[in-house]
Amino acid sequence: MINKVLIIGKIPPPIGGVTIHVKRLVSGLNDENINVDYFNLVNPSFVKLIISIAKNKLVHCHSNNRHLLFFVSVLCKILSNKLIITIHGNVNSRGKWQSLSEKLALKLCYKPLVLNDQSFELAMRLNHRTEVVSSFLPPSSKESELKDHITKNVLEFKKNFKVLFSTNASSYALSPDNKEIYGILDLIKIFKKREELGLIVSDPSGQYTAMCKDCPSNVLFISEPHPFYGILKLSDCFLRTTITDGDSLSVKEALDLGTAVIASDCVSRPLGVILYETGNFEKLINKIEKFEIKERSQSAQNNGLKDLIRVYQEASY
Repeated sequence: MINKVLIIGKIPPPIGGVTIHVKRLVSGLNDENINVDYFNLVNPSFVKLIISIAKNKLVHCHSNNRHLLFFVSVLCKILSNKLIITIHGNVNSRGKWQSLSEKLALKLCYKPLVLNDQSFELAMRLNHRTEVVSSFLPPSSKESELKDHITKNVLEFKKNFKVLFSTNASSYALSPDNKEIYGILDLIKIFKKREELGLIVSDPSGQYTAMCKDCPSNVLFISEPHPFYGILKLSDCFLRTTITDGDSLSVKEALDLGTAVIASDCVSRPLGVILYETGNFEKLINKIEKFEIKERSQSAQNNGLKDLIRVYQEASY
């Protein structure tokens, strides 16, 4: 029998891969009648966080703040709680101090969950209980519905182009060496010179929209909160041009829908993804120019909820 699980994380807003994952996880566990306690990391009170952790022997933490992960891991160690940590992104991909906190958190926690093989190799050196678990949790039909005006705008936009691409970014973000993580600005440069192709940029934070005032007419920004799953349904191809990644939820969603995916090779990608060398602008252009629309072939993705429930069951003994 599974003990009550404390889920620590954020749910939308803001919209992003991690917040959507946490929202679907809490919802999925409730649907499975698993006793869940949820602590929201939006403007958290550390006193309330400590109280919540003290009340729960099984804790699952989702946070990109490695210092917070370290704090929670120390607290759980002191209280003899079993802490599960999901590293959303690559292990050891942050700056010096964040990476140090991450390393200590992985050592101290009961079980680290990572999203790709590269991260698995690194985390296993620190904690032998490490597992790779998919971040993909299917959306409900209601969750994937776009507002009527967004659907109308996208369909009108799509009529003008032979191929409709899409990409997304939860916010404007830079790597430790000050490179744009999502590659949106490079994509806009590419599409400026290819008027026959259309690009939708899912930009729920509105940050890219504000930065790109001189955007070409074949690039459409959607700068309000919306389910990207709905955009993927209307797209011919999804572009994941990140320079670092974890187990991209959007890639899995696209494949599950049968939408083609072109992605960087910064991490291992699922079967069916069209890869290009990370940071190689010319090879990315080549993949985009050579892309041809084919009949959709859905590739069912592993539902990570089953594995997470199993992990909770094992941790409850």
